[in-house]
Amino acid sequence: MDENIESLFKARMTIFEMLSDRGYTFEKYEMDNNIDQFYFVYKNLTNMFGLTIQAYKSNGNIILIFFPLEMKLRVNSIRSMLDKTKYVGAKHIIIVYPGVVTTFTKQHLNTYYNTALRVEQFCVQALQFNVTKHRLVPPHSVLSKEEQQKICKELKVVPAQFSRIYTSDPVAQYYGIKAGQLMKIVRSSPEGFKYDTYRYCIRGQIGKK
Repeated sequence: MDENIESLFKARMTIFEMLSDRGYTFEKYEMDNNIDQFYFVYKNLTNMFGLTIQAYKSNGNIILIFFPLEMKLRVNSIRSMLDKTKYVGAKHIIIVYPGVVTTFTKQHLNTYYNTALRVEQFCVQALQFNVTKHRLVPPHSVLSKEEQQKICKELKVVPAQFSRIYTSDPVAQYYGIKAGQLMKIVRSSPEGFKYDTYRYCIRGQIGKK
């Protein structure tokens, strides 16, 4: 079995878990339950959209997950994905790339920040396991706007007064939290009691000011 294809299959399984944890519904195919079938489909792909996943929120919002095949993600591929996104009517996409993103492509993707289209990127190697299932990672959840307002009112604080979590944090990326939102974390005390803590999400890289 080709290691690259096996890694892509694992990344795809993590994406399905991620979508479920974010509240999306989707359809899985035979290739998503059997790595041998996935290998067969991969080897017979005729275009970059053969592995695309389409998922839905209860409010009708659509998200597309693209799996480009090229080792260097280029602008032309991004444009093809955006044409597909526009045709479907989605406002949110995730790109799972196998290798590297060229500098020019990164600059191109940055132009979509703060636009109506949300673009997330994950390297295949970063999705080889579900980070939220690690034994040292407590349960996390992203608060809705209403929940955030309620917590701030109860605690008599503004969101920025909470400790921070960066958008680049692996758990933050997994849940797709955006800057300005609150993340709830359920921790356990040494005595075994559960208690809630909160983190305010800001845009940036871990370890950088």
